[in-house]
Formats: sequence, C-alpha cells, structure tokens
Amino acid sequence: MSQGVDNAGTGLDEQEVQSRREKYGYNEIPARRPSPGRRIAKPFLGPMSNMLEAIALISWLTGNLPEAVIMVALLVFNAGLVLAREGNARKAMLSLRQRLRIQSRVKGDGAWTSVPSGNSSQGT
Repeated sequence: MSQGVDNAGTGLDEQEVQSRREKYGYNEIPARRPSPGRRIAKPFLGPMSNMLEAIALISWLTGNLPEAVIMVALLVFNAGLVLAREGNARKAMLSLRQRLRIQSRVKGDGAWTSVPSGNSSQGT
C-alpha cells in the first residue's frame, strides 16, 4: 500500500484515483518493441551465421564465387525463416495478450470492484 492513505477502510474515491493516475500514471509496463534494423540484423549475428559469413568471405577472397553465392543465399534464406517465425510468434503473443485481460480487485468509495489491472494506480 502507498504511504499516507488515510481512508484505508473505504479505499480511494474516484477523484483521488484520477489524481494518482495523473501523478504516477497507469499500473502497467509499456511493451518494448525492437527496432526494425535490430530485428533484421539479429539472424546474421548468431554463431552459425557468423561461420557461414566467414566461409562466404573466405570463398569470395579465394576466388570460389559459386560457393560464396551459395553461402550468402543460405544466410538470406535463414534470415527470412527467422523473421517469418518471429513474426508469427509476435502475432500469437499479441492475440494471447488481448484474450488474457488480468483483473484486479480494488476497493474504492467503500465497495470492492474488479478493474483491468492496467487501469489501477498506486494505492488502489
């Protein structure tokens, strides 16, 4: 509980809830989304990808252009698979998040009610 709550028996009235929402904000953690550049670069930064990149570079430097092209094609194909798989996982997570609305029981104006957890504020 928040310190300084003098109406602990009845809970906060609506005006106090609004005041605390303005002062402290809603009771939720904002979702962080990686930048598009980071999402695209991620498949190229793993150990297996680094090995394929090194093989492609060595093949190109030694004049084995067909091998280098094959390695680059494998890297691009793998990146496409990773991005598609992560896109599907992100859509599934958003769908689950929309279905699963967490409710909190709060006491306000002397009565217990259920509100979405994100709508509560400090001290409610």
